[in-house]
Amino acid sequence: GMTVESCFAFCTGGGYNLAGVEFGSQCCSFLASGTLSAESNCNTPCSGNSSEFCGAGNFINIYSNGAPLPVIPKTVGTWQYEGCFADSTSSRVLPHQQTIAGGVTVESCTSACKANGFAVAGVEFGQECWCSSSLPTSSLLSDNDCQTACTANTTEFCGGSSRLGVYEDTTGQICLAASDAQNFNLNAVFVIPPTTGAVSVPLHVKIINTVTLVSWSVLTVRPPHFQVREIAHLASADCKRCVHL
Repeated sequence: GMTVESCFAFCTGGGYNLAGVEFGSQCCSFLASGTLSAESNCNTPCSGNSSEFCGAGNFINIYSNGAPLPVIPKTVGTWQYEGCFADSTSSRVLPHQQTIAGGVTVESCTSACKANGFAVAGVEFGQECWCSSSLPTSSLLSDNDCQTACTANTTEFCGGSSRLGVYEDTTGQICLAASDAQNFNLNAVFVIPPTTGAVSVPLHVKIINTVTLVSWSVLTVRPPHFQVREIAHLASADCKRCVHL
């Protein structure tokens, strides 16, 4: 039968820093979001030792081995955390799932998305990795909703149930002060260079003041023989003026 000791031994043996006992006979080994409750609510005797309590129905006693609790990494290399977003199994907000040998972590998911040409990555339910070329348009939620530990790295959180911890690759984003615009040179280059004349045309940089978590989109005009680039960016809290290259 279940005891606090047997559950703790099972979880630590599996590399987990936390163990939880629930409903007298259940043992859990990962951390998800929840609300701290009165200890008196965890009043079901353990099935293997009636002198101990093992949580209760919908209440869980959690034990730690003293290691640091999981966190949401705010930056991973060139990737920046953009928030916790709602997801749905019937309509994925980041539609491209990645299968990662060795398990999902924030690092492995962002690397997999980048390797496949995506600039947005999302971790979900502790073990899922999803990618897209643009940030989700679903509801932005509290970070408390994205507190399921990554199964492959229990020091990090990997989203939650139908909750995506979303990261964006900031490669190619440059933060500028308005006074720097005059010193910033940007050229449009012909896809097929002309036989005579200039091979590029100078462009003017326009500084856009952005607001945190407001999405701006810019679509370039398409003159003949020029490349077209569609740009979408969700402003970060510490980048009030951004230009995409």
